[in-house]
Amino acid sequence: MQSPASLAPTLEGLSQGGEQALQLVSMLAMVAMLLELTPVATIIGGIHGLMWPLGVFPTLRERIALRLLLVLQYVESKPTGARFGAAGHGWRAWLDSPASGRYQGTIVLPRERVSALDVLVLSAMLGALGFWFV
Repeated sequence: MQSPASLAPTLEGLSQGGEQALQLVSMLAMVAMLLELTPVATIIGGIHGLMWPLGVFPTLRERIALRLLLVLQYVESKPTGARFGAAGHGWRAWLDSPASGRYQGTIVLPRERVSALDVLVLSAMLGALGFWFV
């Protein structure tokens, strides 16, 4: 039989858990800043541009970017003032809503060009990552 003390978290485990929690919070803060400072259309266009290596697969880049754009537009269009889990609100209400059918309207997929600076920064990041693992 194990003693209750052997089931307690260790100092190393608490340290690593705290590190992971801080990494998660900092990533969420950066994503929130990106979404606050940059229009969604520009973000989608940038993602579409950065997926240029997937151009060997027909329409894959467009499908990924379009689906992400539709998800972000759908999430932004829902009311956020109501308490989650209240009657008629939450993710079940999204599924039950009559507007969950086909999208009505015109969808514009913005495209951003990948500049030489973008390629340079990505190459430097990949080089640093390769140097880090060697």
